[in-house]
Amino acid sequence: MRKFLSLLLVLMFITFVVPHGVRGISEVSVTVNPAYRLDYGEYKITFVTGADLTGGIDNIYLKFPLEATIPCGSCTFGRDHSLFKINGDNASRVVAYDADPSKKTIYLTMPGGITVKKSDKIEIVIAQGANFQNPSMPGKYTLTIWTDREVGKFQAGFEIMSTKIQNLTVTNDPETSGLIATYKIAFKTGSKGSLINGQNIYVEFPEGIHLPTVPHKNAITINSENPQEISLQGNIFTLKLAHSINASRDVLIYFLGSFGLQNPDTAGTYKLNIWTDTEPEHVSAEFTVKAQKTVSTQIEVSPQAPDGTNGFYQTEPTVTLLSETNIGETIETFFKIDSDEYKTYTGPVTISEGIHTISYYSKTQTLKESEKSVTFKIDFTPPEIKVEVPPEDPYYTGDQKLMIFGSISESAQIIVSSAVVQQNPNGSFAREITLVPGENTIQIRATDLAGNMSVKLIKVIFDTTVPVLTITSPINWEKISTKEISVQGNVYPANTDVYVSNNKISVNEDGTFIFSFVPQNSGTLIPVNIRATYPFSKKTVEKTITVVYEPKTLSIMLTVDKNVAIVNGVEQTMDVAPFIDKNSNRTLVPIRFVSEFLGGTVDWNATTRTVTIKFGKNINNEGLKIELTIENTIVYVNGKEVKTDVAPLIKDSRTFVPLRFIAETMGFNVEWNSANRSIAITTP
Repeated sequence: MRKFLSLLLVLMFITFVVPHGVRGISEVSVTVNPAYRLDYGEYKITFVTGADLTGGIDNIYLKFPLEATIPCGSCTFGRDHSLFKINGDNASRVVAYDADPSKKTIYLTMPGGITVKKSDKIEIVIAQGANFQNPSMPGKYTLTIWTDREVGKFQAGFEIMSTKIQNLTVTNDPETSGLIATYKIAFKTGSKGSLINGQNIYVEFPEGIHLPTVPHKNAITINSENPQEISLQGNIFTLKLAHSINASRDVLIYFLGSFGLQNPDTAGTYKLNIWTDTEPEHVSAEFTVKAQKTVSTQIEVSPQAPDGTNGFYQTEPTVTLLSETNIGETIETFFKIDSDEYKTYTGPVTISEGIHTISYYSKTQTLKESEKSVTFKIDFTPPEIKVEVPPEDPYYTGDQKLMIFGSISESAQIIVSSAVVQQNPNGSFAREITLVPGENTIQIRATDLAGNMSVKLIKVIFDTTVPVLTITSPINWEKISTKEISVQGNVYPANTDVYVSNNKISVNEDGTFIFSFVPQNSGTLIPVNIRATYPFSKKTVEKTITVVYEPKTLSIMLTVDKNVAIVNGVEQTMDVAPFIDKNSNRTLVPIRFVSEFLGGTVDWNATTRTVTIKFGKNINNEGLKIELTIENTIVYVNGKEVKTDVAPLIKDSRTFVPLRFIAETMGFNVEWNSANRSIAITTP
C-alpha cells in the first residue's frame, strides 16, 4: 500500500480528506503539485461551505505549515490576484492575516459580485507562479482553513515527497567470513537529495555482521571527509555530515579496516540498507561473504585519498598494512617499494615524492597471500616560474602593448592576468598584455598536474612621458673655429638620458648640460646629433644641427725667463716668466698659464697645499682632472696615481707646475729648442 501511495504521489498528487462534524466546513482536501520537497507547488484546496459567503466581503483563511515558505510579496495588497483563484475567479484581495511572516497565514476575499450558497463546493487554486515553496523535508503536513461565517477551524493533510538515492553498491574487502573488512558504499543522491552540513546519512547493516563497540569517526570517510559525528543504534549507523552534499552527486562512504567491521561468520549473500534525512526511502544493496581459509592484508593510507588533483598526493602519504587470518597461525607481512627487495613490515611507511609502487603480502606457516600493489603519485613541489621579459621588476615602458615571455619548470596550467596561456613543449609561454597608464600588476599563476600552485607578480609602469629637449648652442650653420665643438642645452625631465653624436653625456640636476667634443669625421659641414631618451617610457626625441667646422691649430711659443708668450702668432704677456728648475732641469710655468692658455680651471686648497686642474675635455675628447701637491712628485690624473720627475713649487708667491707633464697629459706636442731656450706647444 505504501509503495502504491508513493508512486501515486510522485505521478500526480496526494489527497487526504479529513472528516469533521456536520456543522461548518466539510469535505476539506488539499493537493500539491508537484509534491516534492523545496519545489514551488500549485496548491489546490477544496471544501464544502456550511454558510453563505458574499463576494467582496467574506474572507477565506489559509494557515500553511511552518515548514513551508510563503513569499512576503504574496501576502500584500497589489499582488497579481490572477495567481489566486476562487471557483475560477480572481480573489478580490490577498492579504497577510498577521504581520509576522512566521505565522504563515493569508486570507483571500471572495471575488466581487458573486455569492456562494451554503453546501456549495469551493475550490481555491494558488498557482505555482505565486512561489509558495514546499517544506525542505519530506513528510506529512497539515493546512488549516476557516471562513468569516463558520466558527470552526478545520485541517487537511498533504504529503511532501522526495526522490530516493540511486545506483547503490556495496563492496567488502576481503569477502572472507569472520575477517575484519573494509566496506565501500557508493551511491548517488537524487535530484531532491541535497544534504547540508549537520544532516544525516543512515546505514543499516544486516544481522550477523560484527559491529565495533565504540565506532570511531576518524575511520570513516564520506567523500574523503570524516563525519561530524557517528552514533550506533542497533545495526544502524547515523553519520552526521561535516560538509554539504549537492543533489545528483556521487557519494562514497568508506569504512576503513581499522573501523572494525567484521564479516559475518556464515557465508552467504547479505543486504545493506541506506537512506538520508532528505531521501528517507530505504534503498538496499547486496554483498557477498565467502567461507575459505585465508590470510589477508589491508592497506590504509593517510591521507585516505589523494589530496591533490589528477590522482596526486600533495603530502607524503603514510601507509599502514593490516594483516589477519582466520586459521589462528602467526602472520608475517612483507613489503617493497618499486624495485627494492622485500623486507619485513614493522610499522607505517612514508612514501617519498615521485611516482612509486608499494607491493605487499602476508603469509602464515601454511598460507601465503598473492602479492598486492598500489601506485602512488606524489608531488608537493610547486612549479617554478621564470620571467625573461620584462627583464626587471618594476619594469618601465612607453608601449601600451607588452609581450610577456617566460617559462615553467614543469607541465602546468598557466594563467597570465586571468587568461589561460598555452605552454610550449619546452615549458615556455608568452602573452601580450594591454597596459593602462600608470602602474600595472601582472599576475602569473602556474598550477601543475598535482594542483601545486605558484604565483608571481610583476609590476609594470606604463609611462607615456616624452622628453623635452632644448639646444642653446650651437645653432644651425654656426661657424666653429675651436678644436672642440661645444653643445649646450637642457632637457626635461632631468633624469633623461642625453646622447651627443652617440656619446652619453652627464646631465645636471636642473636638466642643463654642456658637452665638448672633437669630431671624428672630416669635412667642413659637421652634423651634430643630439638625442634624448626618457629611460622609463623609452620615448626619444632628437635634433640634428649642422655646423661649419673650421678649427684653427693651437700654437704657443714660450721662452725661459721671459714673460711673453706667442699664441697663434699673437704676442701675449704673462704675469711671471717660466723658468728651469735647477734640480730637475725641467721647465715650470705659472699655474695661471694653464688656465688662460690651455683652457683649464684651477682650484687651490691652502690646507693641503694641493692644486686641482680640471679640463672639460682633453684633446682626445676625454674628461680630465689633475691633482698636484706642492713639493710632491706624486700626481693624480683622474684618480690614478702618476709619478713625475719634478714637483710643483711656490716661487715669488706664485705656484708653478711642470709644463711638459701638464701639456702632454692634455695631449699637446711639446718641443724644446735649446739654442734659444724656447718651448713650442702645438696640437697634433
